[in-house]
Formats: sequence, C-alpha cells, structure tokens
Amino acid sequence: MARMHYLFTFWKENKTDDCFELTADTLSDKFIKWLYTKDNDWLEYYAADMVVRYFLTGKDGINSTFKESQFPSIIHYLKPIYIQHTFNVPISQANNEL
Repeated sequence: MARMHYLFTFWKENKTDDCFELTADTLSDKFIKWLYTKDNDWLEYYAADMVVRYFLTGKDGINSTFKESQFPSIIHYLKPIYIQHTFNVPISQANNEL
C-alpha cells in the first residue's frame, strides 16, 4: 500500500485538552499491530466499520474519540487492511472489495 500523509485528529479519552494527530501511515501501522492481538473468529463476526470503531475508541486500541467527518477516510485506509488480515486475501483484492 502506498505511504499516506493524511492527518487524522483524535482526542485521548475524549478530553478536549488532549488532542493529537496521527498520519494515515501511523494509524495503519497501529491497526495492523492491534489486529494481530485479536482472534480471527472475533474479527470475522463483526463488520469492518465496527471493528475500526472499536480499535479507535477501545482501551486496547487508540482509546480516543475522533472527528466523525473523518471516519469515511479512516475506513478507506483501514478497511482493506482488515479484509486482508481477517480473510487472508491479497491487498489488491481487499481494495477491490470497497
């Protein structure tokens, strides 16, 4: 996957004074590492959107709120990774699933 420089804004534990940004690359890397900590049966049970939201807001993930307006872009970057990891398909095929 091409390296991306898009910035996403988050607030740690929903605190307005704890704002930070992550590039799409950094977010993708964190998501990949997080996916490897999850059971595939659990991942397969939930839709990609739900898994990504859990990763972003859960205590074992980013544990932050995000700009809802950025969620479509976040899904654009993370859904192919979810599909590739969970269903063991090449990233080119995962991108075609979008």
